[in-house]
Amino acid sequence: MLCGAIGGVVFQCLGPAALYIGASLLALAGGLLGWSALDAPAFTRPHPIAEPVAPPPGPEPV
Repeated sequence: MLCGAIGGVVFQCLGPAALYIGASLLALAGGLLGWSALDAPAFTRPHPIAEPVAPPPGPEPV
């Protein structure tokens, strides 16, 4: 509710272009923040993923 009120004030005082630019910059900032947070070494693989192994041979289905 608070963001809607702030958006209404920005729209009334500064116009739709300012609201659009502000929303775009906030979305970009959120994306960059998420990207930098997920780029941490804790989220990397310590070793490459091994190729899948075939299942062991078993009895043939009847």
